[in-house]
Amino acid sequence: MPDLSTANLWKIIGSTPMVALRYSYGGGLEQQVLVKCEQYNLTGSITDRVALYILQKAQEQGDLHSGDLIVEASAGDSGLSYAAVGKALGFRVLIIMPDTVSLEHRAAIKAKGAGIKLAGKTEAPVKLAEAMAHLDGIFLPKRFAEKWRVEAHEQTTGREIGHFLLLEELSPSALVMGVKSGAAITGISRYLHKVFPDMLVKTVQVSDSPTLVDFARFGQPLTLACGDALVLQQKLAGELRLEVGATSAVNLLGAIKWQQEYGQNKTVLTVFPDSCKKKNTDQVQVLPSYLSAGIDLLGYQVLAKI
Repeated sequence: MPDLSTANLWKIIGSTPMVALRYSYGGGLEQQVLVKCEQYNLTGSITDRVALYILQKAQEQGDLHSGDLIVEASAGDSGLSYAAVGKALGFRVLIIMPDTVSLEHRAAIKAKGAGIKLAGKTEAPVKLAEAMAHLDGIFLPKRFAEKWRVEAHEQTTGREIGHFLLLEELSPSALVMGVKSGAAITGISRYLHKVFPDMLVKTVQVSDSPTLVDFARFGQPLTLACGDALVLQQKLAGELRLEVGATSAVNLLGAIKWQQEYGQNKTVLTVFPDSCKKKNTDQVQVLPSYLSAGIDLLGYQVLAKI
């Protein structure tokens, strides 16, 4: 019989490696950025941590019971994470998504053993999931997300990074990350600030991408062009064989931008939160104004798994 415990799943979710990614900019000296590589999680996403943490907490507190159906409204990584983690824990899982979701993403959800329900566009999947919550035996992770998402990153991702830095006797100058829900950067920085209170936290924003997050609480963001990040994403895949997603490229580009402007000799942290779900083989136009045009990727060294 397979071990369906959360303790067993934490062996393949989290404890991801830290790497020192080496680069030079504009033909200058070699520099490095420290990166937490979350693309090595179960489904290739940092959201696996949140899914497992929420389901574990819900079981411990009696909100999730054997035989329940886990229902998640999602068109992105969280749907895949709950499909994989929920099934691994022995639960039935239903992912409700818009009609516009790609066939590749639907196939990935089904491959994890979860059911799929298409429900129109925009807010329709969320409304359907909320309506189902009134039925017996239905568990909605989103009802607990606000409570436990930040805590998940504080207690797992942030703790692992903090322990690594202490063991290596490194003191970070800045954590640089993009912001989606704000849970990852909030949780990680909350833990790291307990150990390194002087560490700066800088957010990254793609200039032509809308966001629902209030950046004000994180300070003025570093702004990048989407095409600039796509160029770096292709460089990471082609030159270093690091098949990471667009969000990972944004994070690294933001970290390099901050390092060039404010601290070339300082320790800078970032996170690769996603893997590349679909390779983009189209050649991205490299504009002279792009930061990525001057970046030479020199390699990376795997430092530790905590």
